Amino acid sequence: MLFKYRYYVRPGDGKVKLCVTLFGLSFILRVWWTFGWEENREGLLWLTRGVFPITAAALFPVTILKYGRKKLYITLIPLFIGIVFFILKAQSFSLWHNIFCTVLYLTVLFLYGSVVLGMHSRKKLLIPLFGLPLAYHIMVEDVRHLGVYVLPQWVQEFSVLLIMGGMLLLSLAIREKDEVDK
Repeated sequence: MLFKYRYYVRPGDGKVKLCVTLFGLSFILRVWWTFGWEENREGLLWLTRGVFPITAAALFPVTILKYGRKKLYITLIPLFIGIVFFILKAQSFSLWHNIFCTVLYLTVLFLYGSVVLGMHSRKKLLIPLFGLPLAYHIMVEDVRHLGVYVLPQWVQEFSVLLIMGGMLLLSLAIREKDEVDK
């Protein structure tokens, strides 16, 4: 068999509960950002920066709670939607920043996917994969924008930080099935 679904999460685990809560809060903030300011609904902005992240944030808790114990790979669906959002958002960055972020996002998709599909057993790679960009955003990007961002920009940024934090917690909550469970 090509895939060995050896990883799962326990819905009752504290990290999973907090993860699901962060995704829920991200969903609320993104809905507020999309519909709270008229300019965020102009052109394709409502689709690329509204619908995609709203859909990803809504699907993550559902897929984690419903499929996390037996079919964790189903969480690839909201991750893919989120990756599409992040790649589209990166199109507004400088060329090199865009290329770097796109490669990073595709690496996230590949590594996370290969873990939850059981293609390799390096789940510990997921922790820095989600933790380092989260730390960078908080300690570098957000500090740089203190006093510059207005409320809509902070709502958008917090919704992204919550998704990143949720993915970090999900990575920490992933467990390997015992031989008896396989």
